[in-house]
Amino acid sequence: MTVLFDGEIHVHYRFVNLTEEGAGPDLSRASGGQRNGLCGAAEPGALAMVTGLHTGTVPFTVTWHDTEPPLDDRWEEIVEVSFEPPSANLWLTAFEDSRPVRLPSVHSLRTRFCARGMDEAADKDVRSHDEPAIDSYLLELWPAPPAPDRILKQTSSQAAYWHTAASRTPPPPSRAERAEARAAAERAAAERQAQRAAESERRRWGGRPPSARLRELTGNVKNVARAHRDLLDQLAALPPATQREIANWLARKAFAHAGMTDDPKAAAALDALDNGAPLPPPFTDMQSAFAYLHPKPSSLTIAIVATHKEPHRQYPIHRPSFAVPALFGATESDPLQAVVEAFTHAEATFDDRRGRAHRGAACPLLRLTSSVHIDGYSTTLLPVRAYRELFAVPEVRPLVVSAVATRIAAPMLTLALFLAVVAAGRSYAAAGLVLTGFAAALALSVPVSARLVDRLAPRRILLGCLAGHLTAYAIMIFALAQGLSTGVLVGCAVALGVSTPPAGPVVRATWPAFVPRQRLQTAFALDAVVNEAMYVTGPLVVSLLLLFTDPIVVTGVAGLAMLVGILLLVSAPSVRRREASDDAERRNYLGPLESGQVRLLLAVIVCDAFAFGAVVVAAPAAAAEADSPGAAGLLIGAVSLGTVVSALVYGTRPPATSLARQMFLFHAATALVLAGVSRAPTLLLLGCALLALGLVGGPRDTLHQLALGDAAPERYRTEAFAWMGSSMWAGYALGSGAAGQLISLVGDDVDAAFFAAGGVTALAALLSLLVRGQR
Repeated sequence: MTVLFDGEIHVHYRFVNLTEEGAGPDLSRASGGQRNGLCGAAEPGALAMVTGLHTGTVPFTVTWHDTEPPLDDRWEEIVEVSFEPPSANLWLTAFEDSRPVRLPSVHSLRTRFCARGMDEAADKDVRSHDEPAIDSYLLELWPAPPAPDRILKQTSSQAAYWHTAASRTPPPPSRAERAEARAAAERAAAERQAQRAAESERRRWGGRPPSARLRELTGNVKNVARAHRDLLDQLAALPPATQREIANWLARKAFAHAGMTDDPKAAAALDALDNGAPLPPPFTDMQSAFAYLHPKPSSLTIAIVATHKEPHRQYPIHRPSFAVPALFGATESDPLQAVVEAFTHAEATFDDRRGRAHRGAACPLLRLTSSVHIDGYSTTLLPVRAYRELFAVPEVRPLVVSAVATRIAAPMLTLALFLAVVAAGRSYAAAGLVLTGFAAALALSVPVSARLVDRLAPRRILLGCLAGHLTAYAIMIFALAQGLSTGVLVGCAVALGVSTPPAGPVVRATWPAFVPRQRLQTAFALDAVVNEAMYVTGPLVVSLLLLFTDPIVVTGVAGLAMLVGILLLVSAPSVRRREASDDAERRNYLGPLESGQVRLLLAVIVCDAFAFGAVVVAAPAAAAEADSPGAAGLLIGAVSLGTVVSALVYGTRPPATSLARQMFLFHAATALVLAGVSRAPTLLLLGCALLALGLVGGPRDTLHQLALGDAAPERYRTEAFAWMGSSMWAGYALGSGAAGQLISLVGDDVDAAFFAAGGVTALAALLSLLVRGQR
């Protein structure tokens, strides 16, 4: 026998380990899968031993034996476990104490851990330095092949407790499993890094990876790609000779727009460019050219500084200062690089708003470049295909599919639930009360869950809400099947509303995170189309399903749609990358409502939803008044059809440059159409007027989202879009209720409802003039 250590060691929290220096086992899993809990060897390369004393010094002995030593029955607790030391140089460690232990050899070992006085030490808990020892321990080591652990003797309640805890703890991963887990984590990290790099590259290159030819370019190529990627790809596909001719043509257009073609020296430089000759003085180099243009350069400097301080104001620019770099850009040796540089500086020459040259605004140069005819060679540079460019971004498709699934669930649920309550023997009033409970709970709770999304990771909140939502669905279906009371059904509906995952706000807040700025209008237009289309499609799907099954089953199908939608949403790469907010700025309890612009936009949205709610009530009333109640659905469908078509078309337009002006125009047009709707003499003309109402509604709804996305602080963006939904619910409820009361008060005359809708929309138009910001 060799004594490797014999002394006292200071313990804290009842543990002593035998391991390599600086290493330590996971104490919660060290005895996992074992019978004994006093000496754990489940964590590879370490022994984790338990003491009775919580804090203080305990006598501890470590001995080495060439063969198995005899049992010493004087010890109260005896356990054995196999151990494979990682090296011969080990350390006996406690909380803040460690002692070296050198093994004579490194083999597969058998260890016997012996203890006495554990219950008494546990009762004492803490031993001071001047008190006698209470418990003591012996660790015996000898070479032996691996074998299951054993409990050879147990007398104390402390040992019984730890043995029970070990038997209930699952074994930790093996070495091979840990190695595989590390490899899997490294592969996942590498994949995430590759995805981030690919996304970053797509952002830099206007939404899709560049071709090998584009990668060869330098200078302003990425600026052009971000603003005009389709145009850039078509320029890259042209023959080099045509690229050179276009570059020269762009330089000449820039000089013409800058008023320089009458200057003999400038004209000579353009002629030299066309002939492939060196540029003549003073255009031999940039410095000489600018010295020719600006004998007193201070005035130019002052203009640029003023523009920097007030970026939203428009200042006259010195166009020759931007035309000259287009000339030098056209001289690049690479003809495609020459086109890129000439286009960049020529576009700036045409742009009256300094500093906004590459944002895709309706620049006259871009229209000129759309059809170029040079020396008999004709090439058509097609206009930007907005939706094709949007869907070229890989993250768009999964986000759209998830939006379709989650947004069809709510209209399906409201109709199916209404019919299920009636089919269960309740009155229409009771069914309406159930839906009111759902709608009110949804409108009030979504901003709360959306705020949690802004604070925490979206996946956690969405999956947590989904679990509660599915539970609420199950309870509601059970309550309907058992015919429980109306109060129980209302409570279940409230639970459904409270637990609804904030899918819509998450999708809307995610668009700006990965869609290029110039395509945000297209993304939000598509979002509005999906919203409107699902509002119409949901009830149609319910009607179809009711041909084959009963309303309770259809209610469950609505829950299934939400389940599929949320799972798709949390697996979307753009949502997975959104992390918990690390914004250190103090958060205001009002959230996005602290912004006056956000409050203003929500007021506008309430007005618009009020008008829509009034139309939804007034249109069926007009159909009934004309003895054609069956036409009510067609009239409402005309509004939805117009909204879908106009939103799709609006998404292909150049980005809005003045949100306030466009919002005012579309709201004013809506108010005028509503005034005309009230004068429609026949249902056919009424339907046409409602179609026109939808045609101005799609762009208006898209502008809501664009303006709100700009106005809301990024750390509150999801909550801001949640408040948009709540405002729509509130406005819709107010509008539908007010329209019903007005129609009753004036003797079933629907004109009053349409006039009220028009008046509220006119108020929204006035409020729109207060919206700030340019795009």
